[in-house]
Amino acid sequence: MAESTETGDITINPKNELEYLIEGGRRDMVSIGTLYQVLVRSQVYVLCNKAWDGKTPDPTMKTLLMKPEDGSAELLPVFTHPSRAGQALEKYPDYPILNKSPAMLALSHVGGTVGLAINPGSSFDIQITPQGMDQLKQVFGPKPNPPA
Repeated sequence: MAESTETGDITINPKNELEYLIEGGRRDMVSIGTLYQVLVRSQVYVLCNKAWDGKTPDPTMKTLLMKPEDGSAELLPVFTHPSRAGQALEKYPDYPILNKSPAMLALSHVGGTVGLAINPGSSFDIQITPQGMDQLKQVFGPKPNPPA
């Protein structure tokens, strides 16, 4: 078994199924559709301005949206494991809280004009454009129940 190599708080070994799929996608062994199907069933971590209990809506809570310098679409950063958020926590001090959330809730805020950044700045990062998120939601999103 390989030993884990640490770089700060970011390991180079996958910590969960999503990270294995991201790694497999880089080697063209996993499709983005497969990654998305697992993502929607997962828990993710999001950077916020305050703690959240995971149940009660809080209109004063803000979630970080990254604004790329190149003028491209905003990205919602989500993390597959708390250790993947180290660089983002340092870079965005106004969002010091890492809240655990069902991925479906986080994904409801992407598409349209907002893309998705999974583990930005880590060994297991991937970005999906807003258009890509719209397509994934259309193909793999919840389907309406047929009439009885």
